[in-house]
Amino acid sequence: MIMPLTRNQASSTNEVASLQERSDEQSWLSAEAVRRQMEAEERHCQAEEWHLKAMKMAKQREEELRQQITIMKAATEKVRGLVQEVDIHALWRQPFSEEINRTPIPTNFRELVVDPFDGTQDPHSHLQAFQTQMYNSGGSDALNCKLFLDTLRGVAMQWLSILLAWTIQSFKDLAVLFVSQFIANKAKRLEVADLFDIRQAKGENLKSYLARFNNVMVRVNDSEQKFFVKAFQKGLQAG
Repeated sequence: MIMPLTRNQASSTNEVASLQERSDEQSWLSAEAVRRQMEAEERHCQAEEWHLKAMKMAKQREEELRQQITIMKAATEKVRGLVQEVDIHALWRQPFSEEINRTPIPTNFRELVVDPFDGTQDPHSHLQAFQTQMYNSGGSDALNCKLFLDTLRGVAMQWLSILLAWTIQSFKDLAVLFVSQFIANKAKRLEVADLFDIRQAKGENLKSYLARFNNVMVRVNDSEQKFFVKAFQKGLQAG
């Protein structure tokens, strides 16, 4: 026969159970603290490892940059040495005669206002514009040759730089070679019949029509010009 627990016995049992629960909770907290500490230590170790790797990579990159800078400096010094061995003036003197080379450019010479020629424009138009400027400035034949250089760009400058030594004795020589080289860009000469295709547009004033007509007329290859007036009149709007 099981005897019922007395009040004191029940109280002792509850206290034991409570102590057991607190002990279990304390054990869990201790274990959790240990686990978290281990995780923190692991993260710290990983961070240290990544830091060391990053430092190593940074040092390697720094060393690579030093080597590249050293190589670049050596290459630069080599190029400087080669440049010093080249007679720059000889490169530009080659196409011209000694007389042209010796011709100085006056310090007070009037600056030319000519659109640069890059090898794609009409060579005749460029020569005409250049010679007009030189005529107004009073330049000599030799000076024409030297200043013509300043109007060339790109392909045109490259062309001049590869001409044989002493090829150019006068500006006429330079002009002939220049036109021959870029003759494909010469503007097409028009015929009288092209003038009869010009019409004054509806609403276009007479001044605008005359300007368009003149732009075409100067390109027509006809010394008599006897049909120019007829073509102009035919193109006028009626009324």
